[in-house]
Amino acid sequence: MSSPTDPSQRQTSFTRNMGIGGAAVGAAGGFIAGGLEGVIHGLGEYADIALACVGAVLGVAVGYGSARAANKRGNELKTWCAAHGWIWLGSRPPWGRGVADFKSTIKKSKVFWHQGSWRDVLVRDEGKTPAIFAERVIRRDHQPDRVASFLVIKYSGNCPDTTLESHHGSDWLPTMGGRRKVEFESADFNQQWRVNSKDPKAAYDHIDQATIEFLQDQDLKPAIELIDHLLVFRFEWNTHHDGAREKCLHWAESFSKAVPNDLLEPITLLS
Repeated sequence: MSSPTDPSQRQTSFTRNMGIGGAAVGAAGGFIAGGLEGVIHGLGEYADIALACVGAVLGVAVGYGSARAANKRGNELKTWCAAHGWIWLGSRPPWGRGVADFKSTIKKSKVFWHQGSWRDVLVRDEGKTPAIFAERVIRRDHQPDRVASFLVIKYSGNCPDTTLESHHGSDWLPTMGGRRKVEFESADFNQQWRVNSKDPKAAYDHIDQATIEFLQDQDLKPAIELIDHLLVFRFEWNTHHDGAREKCLHWAESFSKAVPNDLLEPITLLS
């Protein structure tokens, strides 16, 4: 159920004011960026002004186009949410909705990106599975933005704080801080996945052969964390379209069916 403070879930027509606002922001950014380029390269006062003006003109086009694209994107997500039982929040933080204590637990997460900004935030308040699905974006100078999609789900299991991540992604994994490595009998699994837990023995007991086989068979290998009563997935691949989003949600549903019920009961994320 939507909160009265949520943004409208109705389709929004692109307006002149939206375009003007986007163009203005783009012009200001382009003017500043162009002027700075001139200063950095020591081209002189007139060249600085010329570059700033060129930057402003380009910024108008980029800003106007970005505003139109953002409006289109929002409408597409509202349509998707209406069809699948989610609520669109745009770029608003998803905290404080009263469905689950997500925020205080996420602050302790080892796989969540605590830096960055929100984008395409979707929440699911109703039913047995409160959840958040959203992108986090880290802006980087002179480099492509770093983007990942995060799925955060309330679950009723009792697994100790545990993190699972494939070895090929280990460079992105923050310090485990008090969690210790868990070794399994399958050498192949140990080579593919790195598991760390606050209580290695309890984690070993919770992760059975069916879970190991499921994780080994998957091409998509997100970082996974069980912390307090939250299940966190980090998908570091292009999820900026409906098919990819649904693939992530189906992956999480399949994961919940593969693991023992005392770890996680089967969940439904798509109506």
